Amino acid sequence: MISLLMRQPLLLLKKKHSPEHQNTSPVLVLNKPKIMNTIACILLNSVAFFLAAKFLSGVYLRNFTQAIIVGVAVAILNVTLGLVLKIATIGILSLGIFKLLMDAIMIQAADYFLPDFEVKNFWWALLLALMVSIIEGVMSWVF
Repeated sequence: MISLLMRQPLLLLKKKHSPEHQNTSPVLVLNKPKIMNTIACILLNSVAFFLAAKFLSGVYLRNFTQAIIVGVAVAILNVTLGLVLKIATIGILSLGIFKLLMDAIMIQAADYFLPDFEVKNFWWALLLALMVSIIEGVMSWVF
């Protein structure tokens, strides 16, 4: 679900070529298309969270602004906690089942940290992760 966000680095180390200098020096450059892609992915996930929360009675999300906050929080948790979980469980589960379980764990962690986002239990988080993945897939296919 959120792992799409961090495939490409947002900051790149590029070599700067100048006609007056023979040598090249590395420069840190902000990769604008990657940042826009990351923002678009977070907004797409926020829409998916908002729509899924409207359909599931075990999930409470106050408004779309809170859905954006949840999308950002889950993305940050996926980059930090998700990376640790992926490293710790290399090769244990496959076929995308572990991906859904990790997404449910990230949703539970976001539920713990965010006051206006509430998921009743792990099964609702797993169902939310499944619905968000389906909605995100359909929306990325359409757009």
